[in-house]
Amino acid sequence: MPVLDRRNSRCHFRRVKAAIRPAGRADRAIAQRARVQSLLEGKAEDVARKVIEMAQAGNIRALRMCLDRIAPAPKYEPGTCELPPLENPADTVKAMAKIAEAVATGDLAPCEAISMAKVVETYIHALQAKAFDERLAKVETLAANNAKLPDYGEGI
Repeated sequence: MPVLDRRNSRCHFRRVKAAIRPAGRADRAIAQRARVQSLLEGKAEDVARKVIEMAQAGNIRALRMCLDRIAPAPKYEPGTCELPPLENPADTVKAMAKIAEAVATGDLAPCEAISMAKVVETYIHALQAKAFDERLAKVETLAANNAKLPDYGEGI
Protein backbone atom coordinates (compact mmCIF):
# COMPACT_ATOMS: atom_id res chain seq x y z
CA MET A 1 0.00 0.00 0.00
CA PRO A 2 1.56 3.31 -1.04
CA VAL A 3 2.13 5.94 1.58
CA LEU A 4 0.34 9.17 0.73
CA ASP A 5 2.07 12.43 1.45
CA ARG A 6 -0.23 15.44 1.78
CA ARG A 7 2.12 17.80 -0.01
CA ASN A 8 2.70 15.68 -3.10
CA SER A 9 0.26 12.79 -2.82
CA ARG A 10 -0.18 12.21 -6.56
CA CYS A 11 3.49 12.46 -7.36
CA HIS A 12 4.46 10.11 -4.56
CA PHE A 13 1.75 7.62 -5.51
CA ARG A 14 3.00 7.56 -9.11
CA ARG A 15 6.57 6.96 -7.97
CA VAL A 16 5.51 4.05 -5.77
CA LYS A 17 3.33 2.61 -8.54
CA ALA A 18 6.21 2.87 -11.03
CA ALA A 19 8.52 1.13 -8.59
CA ILE A 20 6.03 -1.73 -8.22
CA ARG A 21 5.54 -2.27 -11.97
CA PRO A 22 8.11 -0.35 -14.01
CA ALA A 23 7.39 -2.12 -17.30
CA GLY A 24 3.65 -1.42 -17.29
CA ARG A 25 3.71 1.40 -19.82
CA ALA A 26 5.87 -0.58 -22.25
CA ASP A 27 3.53 -3.58 -21.99
CA ARG A 28 0.54 -1.41 -22.85
CA ALA A 29 2.37 0.16 -25.79
CA ILE A 30 3.26 -3.25 -27.22
CA ALA A 31 -0.32 -4.46 -26.83
CA GLN A 32 -1.68 -1.29 -28.43
CA ARG A 33 0.74 -1.61 -31.36
CA ALA A 34 -0.37 -5.21 -31.89
CA ARG A 35 -4.04 -4.16 -31.89
CA VAL A 36 -3.38 -1.42 -34.45
CA GLN A 37 -1.41 -3.81 -36.66
CA SER A 38 -4.22 -6.34 -36.57
CA LEU A 39 -6.73 -3.61 -37.52
CA LEU A 40 -4.56 -2.46 -40.44
CA GLU A 41 -3.94 -5.97 -41.72
CA GLY A 42 -5.05 -5.99 -45.34
CA LYS A 43 -6.02 -2.29 -45.26
CA ALA A 44 -2.58 -0.68 -45.11
CA GLU A 45 -2.55 0.21 -48.81
CA ASP A 46 -5.97 1.85 -48.58
CA VAL A 47 -4.89 3.89 -45.57
CA ALA A 48 -1.66 4.93 -47.30
CA ARG A 49 -3.59 5.99 -50.42
CA LYS A 50 -6.00 8.05 -48.32
CA VAL A 51 -3.17 9.80 -46.47
CA ILE A 52 -1.47 10.59 -49.79
CA GLU A 53 -4.76 11.96 -51.20
CA MET A 54 -5.19 14.13 -48.11
CA ALA A 55 -1.61 15.41 -48.46
CA GLN A 56 -2.21 16.25 -52.13
CA ALA A 57 -5.39 18.08 -51.13
CA GLY A 58 -3.36 20.31 -48.82
CA ASN A 59 -3.72 18.65 -45.41
CA ILE A 60 -0.53 19.74 -43.64
CA ARG A 61 -0.52 16.91 -41.09
CA ALA A 62 -0.92 14.27 -43.79
CA LEU A 63 1.81 15.97 -45.81
CA ARG A 64 4.14 15.96 -42.81
CA MET A 65 3.39 12.27 -42.19
CA CYS A 66 4.26 11.42 -45.80
CA LEU A 67 7.45 13.47 -45.75
CA ASP A 68 8.57 11.92 -42.45
CA ARG A 69 8.28 8.50 -44.08
CA ILE A 70 9.94 9.50 -47.36
CA ALA A 71 12.79 11.61 -45.97
CA PRO A 72 13.07 11.45 -42.18
CA ALA A 73 14.93 14.25 -40.44
CA PRO A 74 18.53 13.30 -39.64
CA LYS A 75 19.29 12.83 -35.97
CA TYR A 76 22.65 14.52 -36.37
CA GLU A 77 24.84 15.89 -39.09
CA PRO A 78 27.57 13.41 -40.05
CA GLY A 79 31.03 14.70 -39.31
CA THR A 80 34.47 13.93 -40.60
CA CYS A 81 37.67 13.03 -38.84
CA GLU A 82 40.86 12.15 -40.67
CA LEU A 83 42.65 9.34 -38.82
CA PRO A 84 46.34 8.61 -39.23
CA PRO A 85 47.25 5.22 -40.73
CA LEU A 86 47.19 2.51 -38.06
CA GLU A 87 50.33 0.44 -38.43
CA ASN A 88 51.44 -0.14 -34.85
CA PRO A 89 50.05 0.28 -31.32
CA ALA A 90 51.55 3.75 -30.97
CA ASP A 91 49.41 4.95 -33.89
CA THR A 92 46.24 4.09 -31.98
CA VAL A 93 47.08 6.73 -29.37
CA LYS A 94 47.38 9.34 -32.13
CA ALA A 95 44.08 8.15 -33.64
CA MET A 96 42.25 8.44 -30.31
CA ALA A 97 43.72 11.92 -29.83
CA LYS A 98 42.41 12.94 -33.27
CA ILE A 99 38.95 11.60 -32.42
CA ALA A 100 38.90 13.49 -29.11
CA GLU A 101 40.05 16.67 -30.85
CA ALA A 102 37.31 16.35 -33.48
CA VAL A 103 34.66 15.98 -30.77
CA ALA A 104 36.07 18.95 -28.85
CA THR A 105 35.98 21.19 -31.91
CA GLY A 106 32.49 20.02 -32.86
CA ASP A 107 33.54 18.38 -36.13
CA LEU A 108 32.38 14.98 -34.91
CA ALA A 109 29.27 13.99 -32.94
CA PRO A 110 29.92 12.02 -29.74
CA CYS A 111 27.99 9.01 -31.07
CA GLU A 112 30.20 8.97 -34.15
CA ALA A 113 33.29 9.27 -31.97
CA ILE A 114 32.18 6.22 -30.01
CA SER A 115 31.84 4.24 -33.24
CA MET A 116 35.27 5.34 -34.44
CA ALA A 117 36.83 4.56 -31.05
CA LYS A 118 35.38 1.05 -31.25
CA VAL A 119 37.11 0.58 -34.60
CA VAL A 120 40.42 1.67 -33.07
CA GLU A 121 39.83 -0.62 -30.07
CA THR A 122 39.11 -3.55 -32.39
CA TYR A 123 42.38 -2.83 -34.18
CA ILE A 124 44.23 -2.89 -30.84
CA HIS A 125 42.70 -6.29 -30.04
CA ALA A 126 43.72 -7.57 -33.47
CA LEU A 127 47.30 -6.42 -32.84
CA GLN A 128 47.31 -8.18 -29.47
CA ALA A 129 46.00 -11.39 -31.03
CA LYS A 130 48.66 -11.22 -33.74
CA ALA A 131 51.45 -10.69 -31.20
CA PHE A 132 50.16 -13.60 -29.10
CA ASP A 133 50.00 -15.84 -32.16
CA GLU A 134 53.58 -14.95 -33.09
CA ARG A 135 54.84 -15.70 -29.57
CA LEU A 136 52.95 -19.00 -29.51
CA ALA A 137 54.35 -20.04 -32.89
CA LYS A 138 57.87 -19.26 -31.65
CA VAL A 139 57.41 -21.38 -28.51
CA GLU A 140 55.90 -24.24 -30.53
CA THR A 141 58.83 -24.13 -32.96
CA LEU A 142 61.29 -24.29 -30.08
CA ALA A 143 59.40 -27.18 -28.52
CA ALA A 144 59.19 -29.05 -31.83
CA ASN A 145 62.95 -28.74 -32.38
CA ASN A 146 63.58 -29.97 -28.84
CA ALA A 147 65.56 -26.86 -28.26
CA LYS A 148 66.79 -26.49 -24.76
CA LEU A 149 64.92 -23.76 -23.01
CA PRO A 150 67.03 -21.44 -20.89
CA ASP A 151 67.80 -22.82 -17.43
CA TYR A 152 66.89 -20.42 -14.70
CA GLY A 153 68.41 -22.46 -11.90
CA GLU A 154 66.52 -24.17 -9.13
CA GLY A 155 62.77 -24.07 -9.22
CA ILE A 156 60.78 -21.60 -7.32
